[in-house]
Amino acid sequence: METDKEIICDSNIISNYNLSFKKVKKKSEITKYIGKDLKIILYISIISSIIIIITRNSLSQITKRKEISDRYFNLEKIDNNQQQQINQIKQMILRIYNKLSINNENQQFSLNQTKQMILRMYNIIYNNNQYKQFSQTLNQTKQMILKMYDNISINSQNQKVTQSINQTKLMISRMYNRLSINSQYQQFTQAINQKYIEEQKFFCDNINFLSNNEFENQITKANINFNNKSYYINIFSSSDVVSSSIRKIKRWEGSSTLKLLEALNFYKNKTKLKNEDLYILDIGANIGWYSFYLGKNGYKIMSFEPTERNFYILRKNYCLNKDINITIINKGIYTSEKKCNYYEHLGNKGNGMVICNQRNDIPKCLKKKSIVTLTRLSNFIPFLSQKHVALMKIDVEGSEEAVILSGIELITKHHIPFIFLELCPSNLRLHNGNTTKFLEIFENNGYKISTSGFFDKKYVSIKYLEKLIIVNLYIIYTKILE
Repeated sequence: METDKEIICDSNIISNYNLSFKKVKKKSEITKYIGKDLKIILYISIISSIIIIITRNSLSQITKRKEISDRYFNLEKIDNNQQQQINQIKQMILRIYNKLSINNENQQFSLNQTKQMILRMYNIIYNNNQYKQFSQTLNQTKQMILKMYDNISINSQNQKVTQSINQTKLMISRMYNRLSINSQYQQFTQAINQKYIEEQKFFCDNINFLSNNEFENQITKANINFNNKSYYINIFSSSDVVSSSIRKIKRWEGSSTLKLLEALNFYKNKTKLKNEDLYILDIGANIGWYSFYLGKNGYKIMSFEPTERNFYILRKNYCLNKDINITIINKGIYTSEKKCNYYEHLGNKGNGMVICNQRNDIPKCLKKKSIVTLTRLSNFIPFLSQKHVALMKIDVEGSEEAVILSGIELITKHHIPFIFLELCPSNLRLHNGNTTKFLEIFENNGYKISTSGFFDKKYVSIKYLEKLIIVNLYIIYTKILE
């Protein structure tokens, strides 16, 4: 008869648990051994499950990254194919133009050859119409080619060859210009809509796997509560002027922000456009105060920020505020495509200066931090020229002249109505800039400059501005007031 004090254990049962004894005197000892082994098995199972989950998630992320990488690779292939087709068409157009110009002695022969070339050109465009990004350009070009073909056919029958040639040459010139402009525009539109925005969304969807521990240790979340707008953004936890202001009073440069909002509302009412129709360029976005506040008011934002850490915070802020329409580009704006040194301000983490030339007079408060990528603003003009750009905000610590010169058409031709920038003449000189020449760009193109607002008409002279250490400038295209 079994008792609690003395139990003979079945060796088969014991062996199932890897116990190497034949006899155990107390029931509690069996429980002790069996329980210990079960715990080990349970721990192993849990650890195995965790490893499987992590591995599965990692594989999933790798797969996602590969999908996006492949997609970008395919986009680049399409871009290359499109550009190749466009180049072929442009070459053929030049050949047509030259043939029409040179072969006037045998005009009928020239026209027949021209018609054959036009047909070949039409077929190239028609066969590559699968590239939807170029559909508008292709359709317009095909219509022009058809008109040109009919023009040559009809007029050659009527023996009005000279008139036909002149009309045809004019149409070819228009078509060539259209291909030159629209190929850049369409290519950039594709990059904006598919590359940058898709990268932002991918970052947010996989933020746990793409987080940067070094940066995460330096940032914290803050609540913005300003002018009836309340939302959250990430800021630096210490040693940053902008972040410190947001942490203490829940805003940064509140007065300037309201003046920008006033300008945008004025332009919206003047043009009868909606908020979502207007674009804002934020060049030197920092951690995104202006980008996200104005974005929360319904405007479309294009932000440029070359530094890796600020760009990381901007992306995290987009993840917290997906309701705004913003494109964040990890590049600075300069007069040429290049990579330059970025110097961080020792007492102000989010602030710094990009310096491309070798200098011995760099302030001691700046420390070389990294290499950043710069691009020209003109690369974006084919895209921006199709939009209503209402405001450009520039805060680039001395590179203001380089920014304006890199996209001079926005001032001389498209006349962005409102420009808000921080000017520090000493910083401008570090970039070989000249305050007088820089500000004359605006005065020579119909702009007025104020230090107190866009609409107060307290315009200031360039000589007065040269004497200031640092100042915010409100620059307005005066015709917008008419």
